[in-house]
Amino acid sequence: MEVKVVGVIGAGEIGVGVVQNLAQTAHDVILLDLTEQKLERAKEALKANIRFHGLFKGPGEKVNVKNTLARITFTTVPASLESADFVIENVTEKWEVKRDVYTLIDDICPASAIFAVNTSAIPITRLASLTKRPAQVTSPELNRTSMM
Repeated sequence: MEVKVVGVIGAGEIGVGVVQNLAQTAHDVILLDLTEQKLERAKEALKANIRFHGLFKGPGEKVNVKNTLARITFTTVPASLESADFVIENVTEKWEVKRDVYTLIDDICPASAIFAVNTSAIPITRLASLTKRPAQVTSPELNRTSMM
């Protein structure tokens, strides 16, 4: 499966890092969070992180903040994930929150979309059981090579 569009749910520290890595490896990314304020903070953090990352590039290698940010769609509208091939969830470790997220994205995303769970406390199988695609709910580490 070719991954063209990656959805990232949660614009906190982990979400920002994931989005940065994806955008800098030429993926189109949809970053979803609850408020415009959280998304604006994420955008500012991304600008700073991308510039900082550019300091470590070799001579002649440029990091273009504008081009990298252009690959990212910042949104509070869950329906924006309807084009995502792969969705990485980075929400709080609360069952009620994760339950609502997986129920929602299962209805919005294409049937072929894969969901990557970010959890240390809730069994992945429990989250997968909330969807019509339990075999497509997995850990991000298991899919890292398939996205590159």
